[in-house]
Amino acid sequence: YLVKPFKAPELRCVIEIALNKHASDVRLRENERWLESTLQQRTAALEAANSELEAFNYSVAHDLRAPLRGIDSFSQLLVEKYSQQLDEEALTYLNRVRASAARMSQLIDALLSLAQVGRGELQPIDLDFSYLVQSVVSEIAAANPERTVRVAIPSGMRAYGDPRLLRIVVVNLLENAWKFTARRKRPAVEVGPCQNTAQ
Repeated sequence: YLVKPFKAPELRCVIEIALNKHASDVRLRENERWLESTLQQRTAALEAANSELEAFNYSVAHDLRAPLRGIDSFSQLLVEKYSQQLDEEALTYLNRVRASAARMSQLIDALLSLAQVGRGELQPIDLDFSYLVQSVVSEIAAANPERTVRVAIPSGMRAYGDPRLLRIVVVNLLENAWKFTARRKRPAVEVGPCQNTAQ
């Protein structure tokens, strides 16, 4: 805006300011359009990559399940048909083969579950964390009958989080702890409340 009367230098200055402002607005709109376009492209690329990864996971899971079923089935046939001809050590080995096949199947299921975790929304709730840990330990103990590990779980622990994700974390932590626990003679697996145990 110019207030009359005005001089030529003032008019020139106002026009230059207006032109600069217009050029800045044009550049800003162009940058916004470029950012929006780039964001859409990156989002589309990420979605495509996630779809490819999910398809790959399912393909790998399917390809792995077939030989696992064969290993488990033939091991079971050997146990059923030739158990009288095999000694105790041979039967133990066959049962370990079957247990390993079952464990591999569980790992495949965990892989597929993990692939779906990123797509689902978090559903945090207040839960009994002691019970969650106890159930995971019981499953690990049942899957590893040859191991004797003492486990102390304090009662009354609570947590606020997504049960699926918390279970994945607990399973990974406890399986690693179970795997790397020193192999020495201990009492039978003890799953229950314990006092003065760090949480």
